[in-house]
Amino acid sequence: MKSLKPQEKQLVLDYFFGLSDEQEKQWAQELLAQDGRAAVMLAALKESLGPLNNYDVEQCPDHLSQQTLEKLKTAKLASEVRLSELLRQEQNRPVTTRQSFWRGFVEMAAAAAMIVAVAGVTFPTLQNARSKYWQTKCAAQLGSVANGINQYSADNWEMPTVATTANSPWWKIGDQGSENVSNTRHLWLLVKQGYTDPQDFVCPARTGGKALKFDTAKAQAMSDFPARKYVTYSFRVVCNVNPTQMLRSEKILISDLNPVFEKLPEAGNGELNLKLCDMAKSSNSTNHRARGQSILCGDGSVRFVKTRNVGPSNDDIFTIRGTETYKGCERPCSEDDDFLAP
Repeated sequence: MKSLKPQEKQLVLDYFFGLSDEQEKQWAQELLAQDGRAAVMLAALKESLGPLNNYDVEQCPDHLSQQTLEKLKTAKLASEVRLSELLRQEQNRPVTTRQSFWRGFVEMAAAAAMIVAVAGVTFPTLQNARSKYWQTKCAAQLGSVANGINQYSADNWEMPTVATTANSPWWKIGDQGSENVSNTRHLWLLVKQGYTDPQDFVCPARTGGKALKFDTAKAQAMSDFPARKYVTYSFRVVCNVNPTQMLRSEKILISDLNPVFEKLPEAGNGELNLKLCDMAKSSNSTNHRARGQSILCGDGSVRFVKTRNVGPSNDDIFTIRGTETYKGCERPCSEDDDFLAP
């Protein structure tokens, strides 16, 4: 049996330690109800850490608190092995006064409680700092893509586009046939012609993404990214309007990966037939652990939004208005209906 994905493990951990917001708590509960592996992980956490609730811990002595905090400052990112070593050293340290075994044990428990308390404050802070770092790096990459689009448009008098028909599929990433059946082919032109580095199309916050090692000769023979893992952003599915008109506008061109179409059939195998569920209608992109998504607009601006409903009309950028089932060829009826896929 395969283990849980890293983001699923993190979701269970946050839920156990009470660090989840309301939406993450709902996702965790759904995961626990649907996936036995998640339930086993939660049970193991409760079994391992539950006994800590049975200790009647005395107030930690001031001198021990000071020593513990000083050690935390010098080893704040220490592993569990290092933590065990520190506790062992503290237990074996000679003392000037005689004390009972239980008094020493209680002081150790108090020190452990202090460490847990400090970790409870430090862990969310480090998590937030890491999230901000990935958001900043993601925004920088989308800014690089925006520069590539502008340079391509200046050289070719149009945005990077390939010819499509009204019923053309937009989900078959990696198909190298003669027909344009993927919405990512438009942006592949930037890579193929050297306007943008291929690694800029892989969100740095996402696990499972893989930067394409660029081979100029090989790229010239390709019509699209080789596979989904090489492009973890979603692009605007346009209507009949000339996409070049969206330059220097506030229309959204690119976003972090659409969660609705995260799992797709292989380009050459089968057809897409996806019906929206409640979670698919509300989830943010998983690129940033569902905390939100970066979006790139036609005017070159990049921002991180915490909801998928964007703009004055509160439009859902990951679905088409009034559409519950997707076969991979649907398009919005209006350019006011933002839709980024796959």
